[in-house]
Amino acid sequence: MGLPLTVSMADTHTDYLVLEMGARHIGDIRDLTRIARPDISVITNIGTAHLGEFGGRDSIAQAKGEIVEELRAGGLAVLNADDDYLDALRERAGDRVVTYGLREQATIRAVDIVTNAHGQAGYTLLTPEGSARVQLQVIGEVQIHNSLAAAAVGQEAGLDVHQASARLSAALPRSRWRMETTTRADGVTIVNDAYNANPDSMRHSLNALAAMSGGVNQRSVAVLGRMNELGEDAHAAHVECCKFPISQPPRS
Repeated sequence: MGLPLTVSMADTHTDYLVLEMGARHIGDIRDLTRIARPDISVITNIGTAHLGEFGGRDSIAQAKGEIVEELRAGGLAVLNADDDYLDALRERAGDRVVTYGLREQATIRAVDIVTNAHGQAGYTLLTPEGSARVQLQVIGEVQIHNSLAAAAVGQEAGLDVHQASARLSAALPRSRWRMETTTRADGVTIVNDAYNANPDSMRHSLNALAAMSGGVNQRSVAVLGRMNELGEDAHAAHVECCKFPISQPPRS
């Protein structure tokens, strides 16, 4: 219901409509593209959300790839260069593809990454047209890839690299319960990331917590809930969460 409701909010003042085409089964995204055929399609990653529903990452990739197959003629596919399904998704896209990520081969890249004490990443945005510094206001190193995808879309919409970096640096969190941060009167910081969870997002959340708690005398406590829709792999996935290596990005 979400996508049709969002489409119905568009009016004569709407220049750009950003839509999430969610799926729980193969064919769901294709159905949604018949309601709103995209001019630009972005695939952020082939992860582990709804793994139990799909039965494996190959099926998730099959479902997500529908969004690039159903582009309007001449539309742009924006793909994650660091995702291991990149080549398979590129084959299903049309002639116009832009990649983003940390790899040198990516069209839109992030280099010189540092993370501040609030867990917010900064980096140099590299594009074919030039470079500019970005300092994100959202928490977690995973947001680098999300912001690069946004930069690729912005470039297609006519933003230059300096305009894109300024907007990315000013963007604030818009969703509740996704790394939602509150500091209590006694100085305790609470990060609420309880919107939903899967093994990939859990790893990113734990890495963000580690980045935020780099102080010498600072104690961190992670309260983890259950991850749903993981199917037969649910138990093993929960056990693996206790084994995730916590990365410590460079601090600014």
